[in-house]
Amino acid sequence: MAEATESAHEDRETDATSERPRSDRDAHLATLESFGARSARLCRLMRKGRLSPERCYLAIAQLWIQLSRSERRARSSEEQGR
Repeated sequence: MAEATESAHEDRETDATSERPRSDRDAHLATLESFGARSARLCRLMRKGRLSPERCYLAIAQLWIQLSRSERRARSSEEQGR
């Protein structure tokens, strides 16, 4: 079990030459997964009455902006690599 955790952690490590994850595409996929999980959590909080619909909307909008930026970076790096 520890080996699987260590190898998963190694996959997310950055290259020694840069601060970015191994590829912008991998970073975008991680951001996409995070968007799904975090937006679902925000919706649960709203349904339970712990978060107003307005605050939920604003938080999801911010997550969407982060996801859009991540996608643009991934596309840009793919175009540069061609």
